[in-house]
Amino acid sequence: ARPSENRCHPRHADAAEAEMKKNNWTMAVAIVGPTGDLVYFRRVDNTQFGSTAIAVHKAKAAAIFKRPT
Repeated sequence: ARPSENRCHPRHADAAEAEMKKNNWTMAVAIVGPTGDLVYFRRVDNTQFGSTAIAVHKAKAAAIFKRPT
């Protein structure tokens, strides 16, 4: 997710985590600013370690190329 104007709140990650729990998923959430810089990160228990890097790179690519995740 890309918050506009670098306004990041944990509620953005809360919404993603609620969807994870609803679907019984384990994953990482990375929120970046418009330039792709990491602003907020959260990883739930039992998430694969590789998911950390993937989440950050996916969010960064989405911001840089202005594409949804």
